Amino acid sequence: MRSFIKTLKRYFHTLRYLKLIQFKYRLLRQFPKKINFRTIKNLSVSSFSDPIWIKSKKETFDGEYFYFLNKKIKFSKDVWSKTFDDILWSYNCNYLDFINEQTKFDKTKYIFAWIENTSIEEGISFDPYPTSLRLVNLIKWCLSNKNYNESILNSIYFQAIVLKENIEWHLLANHIISNFKAIIFAGYFFDNEQSKRWLRDGKKNLLKQLDEQILKDGAHCELSPMYHNIVISDLLDLLQINNLSKTKYDQGFEIALNKKINSMLDWSKNMTHPDNEIAFFNDSTFSVCPRFNELKDYKNLVSKEQFQDETQNISYMSDSGYISLRTDLGKIIIDAGNIGIDHNPGHAHADSLSFELSINSKRFFVNSGTSTYTRSELRNFQRSTRAHNTVEVNYSNSSDVWDIFRVGARAKNINTELINEDNKIIIKSFHNGYKKIIGGNIHQRTWEIEKNKISILDKLLGEDASGTSRLYLHPNVEIESINDNQIKVMHSDGTPILVDIPDSKFILKDSNYYCEFGLAKPNKCIEIEVRNNSCRLSVTKL
Repeated sequence: MRSFIKTLKRYFHTLRYLKLIQFKYRLLRQFPKKINFRTIKNLSVSSFSDPIWIKSKKETFDGEYFYFLNKKIKFSKDVWSKTFDDILWSYNCNYLDFINEQTKFDKTKYIFAWIENTSIEEGISFDPYPTSLRLVNLIKWCLSNKNYNESILNSIYFQAIVLKENIEWHLLANHIISNFKAIIFAGYFFDNEQSKRWLRDGKKNLLKQLDEQILKDGAHCELSPMYHNIVISDLLDLLQINNLSKTKYDQGFEIALNKKINSMLDWSKNMTHPDNEIAFFNDSTFSVCPRFNELKDYKNLVSKEQFQDETQNISYMSDSGYISLRTDLGKIIIDAGNIGIDHNPGHAHADSLSFELSINSKRFFVNSGTSTYTRSELRNFQRSTRAHNTVEVNYSNSSDVWDIFRVGARAKNINTELINEDNKIIIKSFHNGYKKIIGGNIHQRTWEIEKNKISILDKLLGEDASGTSRLYLHPNVEIESINDNQIKVMHSDGTPILVDIPDSKFILKDSNYYCEFGLAKPNKCIEIEVRNNSCRLSVTKL
């Protein structure tokens, strides 16, 4: 009975935040509209200037093998219609990213192979998200190669019709931005009455979604640095196709896009470590999204309005709750906010009050990252509080992350204070996750940041509780020595730091750093006991 009540509460807290439109379209998806393919003769294509798309340096297909998520599979004609154990692999295969990569082989025959060996009735090829990405890739390829083969044009047109009938209103968030991006691309690309409607409706819906999804501090509402950069890339592609169009250029659309892109680039810069890679908060990992400097260069290449890259030592992004600090010690990024958008927290982790730290441009303390979207214990772990540099109380998560993309009761930030003194920065923040989930404590964390030192004080306000604070070391950081309550660690570049834990017992554990999909690198975790509802530690650069 107790288990049943717990499950009921979990579903209640998961569903209570959904919007009515999400309920509506979850119901309508059970009754899909049948759409039949028909060839349209002499499809007219609009006129464009020569494009300069951002090019990925990775190679996902060499003409013989597909390589995604650190998994290699030989090409076969049914590879696109198969449903692999990892649906994300199947999705990546159907994006057709490879047609715009720098590899040198005939891409045309593989486009025809996809057209001939997929159908709307079989597999995931025509799911809205892969269809959105593939549509954009195909249109980019046609414009770059000036190839307007009738069969390819008819396939693109049909895919746009299918997508327009299957916009992901049940999900919203980054998915619906990708949907409307693809519809807008098709609207610019073709030149007929239907494409004009796609363009008009696509712009209207996209701009409305951007106003809802982009916070005032520039953050995308899901608070994932990875998806944030993907959305910037989407908007830059839209900016370029608008500017390239010789007949459909829209100055108002350009101005609106530039405004969002500039604020989002600021947030991306703050959430980027000195190694020019994203921080690991929520679902984030390497080799999926463009880096900040690539996005900045792309912006300056395709826009008349250049991005003004101004460096600030202290950035408190109050709408998203993140704090980014550059000090003599290095760069520290702190999560002092909520877990993300309430109506779709699918990419959220229970990482409240966690942080990452780079010293001398090298990562030292890292959250564990993301390597899978499959239903598994590993997925559960990667979203859990214990996978992050924060405090776990009574073996519970600070937010009730469950299944692959669900969240029940969730932590809310109560208050954050930032005090900038002459030689010290003090940050104090609170969240109520444990109070809401297990009727327990308020977690208060205070960072004191000095020239070459960070001190962290954790307090569990309320009843006596069992807690564990964790510090995950980057794989390039090794343990040098352990003396009493001090641990000396050394980065592979020779930078030493001292971790001082004066009042608590600690142990070292083997763990893994999940820095790409399908990849785990061994690292170490320092687990620190929270005694008498408090825990102190400091990190000093030697």
